[in-house]
Amino acid sequence: MLLRSAATALITASFFGTVVTQNETNATTCNFCPEGLPDKDKYSDVWNMTCGEISAYAKLTSPLGCETMFLPATIECGCSYEIPEGNCDICPEGLDYPDDPVWSLSGIMPYNLTCSGLVGISTMSNESHLCDSYAGFAAADCGCPVPEGYVLCDVPRGTVPEPDRFSEELNTTCGEFADMIHYGPAMPNERCDMSLQFLSSVCGPETIECAFCPEGYELQYPDAIYDNETNA
Repeated sequence: MLLRSAATALITASFFGTVVTQNETNATTCNFCPEGLPDKDKYSDVWNMTCGEISAYAKLTSPLGCETMFLPATIECGCSYEIPEGNCDICPEGLDYPDDPVWSLSGIMPYNLTCSGLVGISTMSNESHLCDSYAGFAAADCGCPVPEGYVLCDVPRGTVPEPDRFSEELNTTCGEFADMIHYGPAMPNERCDMSLQFLSSVCGPETIECAFCPEGYELQYPDAIYDNETNA
């Protein structure tokens, strides 16, 4: 499932549905490897299926954003592609641990991607919003720089008093949603603020007004000191 809940959609809204090429505009399905597969039986380590199976899966996928989603398979399956000028450079100083998994993509992409794989597919784009999105994931899991105007969104302690409470609105538990924010990709500052406000409104502590005196009564001795031992 690409977007397992509304919560994930909120956090990663800029990653999908934004790449629509001229070839995709009038398409009804995702056109993966349009010039044909060199070897349909080649196994993809990223997708854990053959290139032929990936091609069949793509036909069931919406054309919106599919170019981004299938970039790793484009590389692994030997499909023809061009690296554009001014392409993304999301980790200019290189990767210390290129084989580390990109955990922040878990549950979002239908495959497992390493840091080197993420850097590889990022080089196939030169659109600034996509470069920033790729860089956001790389910053979270690969030690790459956080893009300008982005932030690793920290969920303050105490924001979610009942992490195991399931929210129909989020379609997940409050704790899982908090983890998606806290351990998710770097995101624009305003999206971090929006995510934290949304989390607090749905999962935050309820405010209970408790009056010391019952309704209709007034506190007559507000400065009196209560003795806990004598109850007086």
